[in-house]
Amino acid sequence: MRKLDVVLIVLVVVSLILNATLLIGGGLLLGRGLKLRRAVVGVLDQAADSLTSLENERIEYPVHIQQDVPVETDVPFDQTMVVPLHTTVPISFTAVVPVDLVLTTMDLEIPIDLTVPIDMEVPVTISQTIHISTTVPLDMEVPVTIDVAETPLSGYLEEFRKALERLRESL
Repeated sequence: MRKLDVVLIVLVVVSLILNATLLIGGGLLLGRGLKLRRAVVGVLDQAADSLTSLENERIEYPVHIQQDVPVETDVPFDQTMVVPLHTTVPISFTAVVPVDLVLTTMDLEIPIDLTVPIDMEVPVTISQTIHISTTVPLDMEVPVTIDVAETPLSGYLEEFRKALERLRESL
């Protein structure tokens, strides 16, 4: 065997070893790549599900209001009430009655002393407009509930979710 043949055989053996190493390394790298792809696809699915859940969420936030609110209005008041009158009225006076006595006239004093019972119901109508002008202090907490689906944020979340789905499909 010549020296050149030995060198060629060594080169072929080294080439076979290098190729086998590259194939094994490529296979291992491909296996890790596929494992990484599955992990990334799982994370993308989880992120898309989280975005869908977020679109259906409600944000609840208590808003504290501390403010003076001016109030100015006219309140019409139109009502009829029945007022019962149950009483007695004493009447006491002297009546002077002229009496004609053919030749002369004489004044006759007649004392009147009596009690008049009153038993009646009197309708009383009140028709008036009352002007109200005041300031009402407000100090309260109002619970505010916001549906994320009814805000502009929902559109952005939908676009982001679709982008994640396109990325998942491209893997």
